[in-house]
Amino acid sequence: MIAGMALIRVCVSAILVSVPCSGGGSELDQDFMNRLIPRIHDIVFRDEQHWRDNAYQVEIPTTRMCNLGLAVGGTGKLAVNGEEYELRRGCFYHISPPRSRMRFISDRDNPLLYIAVHFDYRLVHWEGTELASKEADTAIPLPHVLQLEAEADAEEQFRKLYSLWNGKQPG
Repeated sequence: MIAGMALIRVCVSAILVSVPCSGGGSELDQDFMNRLIPRIHDIVFRDEQHWRDNAYQVEIPTTRMCNLGLAVGGTGKLAVNGEEYELRRGCFYHISPPRSRMRFISDRDNPLLYIAVHFDYRLVHWEGTELASKEADTAIPLPHVLQLEAEADAEEQFRKLYSLWNGKQPG
């Protein structure tokens, strides 16, 4: 669990370092971050082969977990609960809370490349002397898509994250 929280914090820290973003930015609610306990399911790199295999579109009517990622190349679109966003290198995105509707569409001539963290989370809080938690039922308090100004720093962090996760040993 500690490793999961650290990995998510690496991602979010890379994003916060990059704010302000073009088109406006938003500071992440510090109370939210202090209460966030994520459980990472996997970290993936979506490449050209992924898009060819999926006819350049992936649609999930009801997500089971959250997704945050960084576009590292190409172009495409992301729709979250009916709102559509353009994606290109340097765009951070998140899809939350679980049970959201999402669709990715990649450009065929310039396929979207991105690194994504699939996770769920709980928010912890104290009730007297007892630690309690609740299942995530609200979105992460950031816009769904941010174009980062310090995209190289964020990309380096996401690539490290991908490498660490996929290089881990069982157990």
